[in-house]
Amino acid sequence: DRDTALAQAEGHLKSRNIVQGGDVYAITCGEPMGAPGGTNMLKICRAS
Repeated sequence: DRDTALAQAEGHLKSRNIVQGGDVYAITCGEPMGAPGGTNMLKICRAS
């Protein structure tokens, strides 16, 4: 689901030292996830 994918994305960014706790980053994706088409979601996140 979307929440799991977002948590995995943050874990990936943190494991590569791209973001650290407190950093702000943006994620874009299309919903429903896995369906072809365009991006229709922008989420601004703060790394935990």
